[in-house]
Parts: sequence; structure tokens; C-alpha cells
Amino acid sequence: MSYATLIRQIEAGEGLGFVDARALGAALLDGGVPELETDAFLVAFNQHDPGLDAWLGMHAALAERLPDFVAPTGPFRTVCCLPITACVRSRISRRCWRCC
Repeated sequence: MSYATLIRQIEAGEGLGFVDARALGAALLDGGVPELETDAFLVAFNQHDPGLDAWLGMHAALAERLPDFVAPTGPFRTVCCLPITACVRSRISRRCWRCC
């Protein structure tokens, strides 16, 4: 798979196929694409739509790498309060610029 060829395809408006996009997404997520080509892909994706097959291929590559989250059975669900707690603590100390 030549990254330059894939970049040219996106720039020309031809789009990517499912298999090419899945392989590209896997390489991007695994860190197998050099920084310059990664930047070129991001610019190409921003300027041109690679097509539905490409987005589905990228989604497939991402779905392979994410864990399956299962909701706990029972009447209660676990809630993560760490970001909220950190914000409340920083608000008290007047150091929170992100959410205040």
C-alpha cells in the first residue's frame, strides 16, 4: 500500500475502497504511518470527502481496536465522577479555566 497513491486518490476525489480505508485506518491507529503522510491524510480528509466506503473502512479499523463495553446488569449503573470531582476541587482553589 503506497500512502502517496492513496493521498492522490483522495485529492482527486476518487475516494477509497473499504479494504484500502480499513488498512489505512489500521496503519494510522497503530502508528505505522510516518508523521508527514499522517498530516497529508488529515488535510486530504478535511478538504475532500473520501466516500462512504472509506468512512466505513475507517470505522471498522477503529472498532477492531476498541474494547467492547458492556453495561452492567442490575438496577444501578457505574458512573465515573473523576472529571467532575477534579473540576469542583479546582473551582474551590480558583484554578479551573477549562470549564468555568
